[in-house]
Amino acid sequence: MIGRPATAVRGPLPGLVLLAAVFAVIATPYLARASEPEPSGLLGNWMAESEKIAIELYRCEEYLCGKIIWVIKPYRNNGEFKRDKHNPDPALRRRGYCGIEVVRGLRGRSDRVWRGGKFYDPKKGNTYNLDIALRDDGRLELRGYIGFRLFGKTEVWTRPDPDRTLACVPTPES
Repeated sequence: MIGRPATAVRGPLPGLVLLAAVFAVIATPYLARASEPEPSGLLGNWMAESEKIAIELYRCEEYLCGKIIWVIKPYRNNGEFKRDKHNPDPALRRRGYCGIEVVRGLRGRSDRVWRGGKFYDPKKGNTYNLDIALRDDGRLELRGYIGFRLFGKTEVWTRPDPDRTLACVPTPES
């Protein structure tokens, strides 16, 4: 038996396929964004383990970022204002610590775990890889490392006392 030659499909089917393809291309970024974890328990102010610095974590596009909002001693022992003097960018070396974005690029793995970010240490001018996780006890675990996570340092940060005022000292003009 000789088969019939294939013919082009006519009717509504090709139009529906094209419409579905266009929808998939347009909707993909929105559907991906809707599936991103929400860092609501991570947002807000956090006090370092040493209680010498506090940062605010906030959303920056699809990432989690953080900036310094308070420093216990904005001045050095010699009375000089603490500045970002070790920054690799000479143009940024005169800025004070307050307001510096020290956390950037954290991506959500879940609402409690964010990884793949960077932490900038203005004391040394170094940038480290950073992963964070909200612990069951409500504290924030930060893991900073270079290269391999295994060879890093972990700190546990807490929410500051709500009665404590956390305000940056403005950078004096010089």
